[in-house]
Amino acid sequence: MSSIIVSGSNRKSSQSERISKIIQKILKEHFNNSVNIFDLYSNNLPLWKEEGYGSNDNTVESVKKLFFKANFFIFVVPEWHGMVPPHVKNLILLLGTKPLWHKPALIVGISSSNGGAYPAMELRGSSHKNSHICWIPEQIIIRNVKLWEPKENDEIYERLISYLQVLDIYSKKFEDIREELLQIDIKDFGM
Repeated sequence: MSSIIVSGSNRKSSQSERISKIIQKILKEHFNNSVNIFDLYSNNLPLWKEEGYGSNDNTVESVKKLFFKANFFIFVVPEWHGMVPPHVKNLILLLGTKPLWHKPALIVGISSSNGGAYPAMELRGSSHKNSHICWIPEQIIIRNVKLWEPKENDEIYERLISYLQVLDIYSKKFEDIREELLQIDIKDFGM
């Protein structure tokens, strides 16, 4: 089973990247899962547009193939001015429908202070319609992220382990769901 962690910051050496690496390590140790980190800092993606990307067509297609192969996703999303960073929403638009289609995803919101909840609400409210990504009901918010380190008996760490277990179960069950959905003639109404 493979998965992708989206490090949602386009800043170099970001907290999103640090938390993504922590989650990657947990997934490898506890779930024996093949995990890729897709860092929005190092992946210079073009802005979404309706038709073609010119010299970036191959880049966009390779990103779509990478996401298409994954069984589930974890989005580590910083809160910038109470919003999801534009690069995260751009990624979802670039991917379109098929790579995310009926695959479960966990939102991990992070904040350098006491925020972090708004990106989860924004992603749940506006990113699933055409992508068909299935955000699981659980979410993690890591506040004061610069001070947080994973350790036993830490509430955030315990929640993270628990919610990764939930995500793993969703991922296994959604394989059957996607297989059944392929039997239905679902029209692609586009964006």
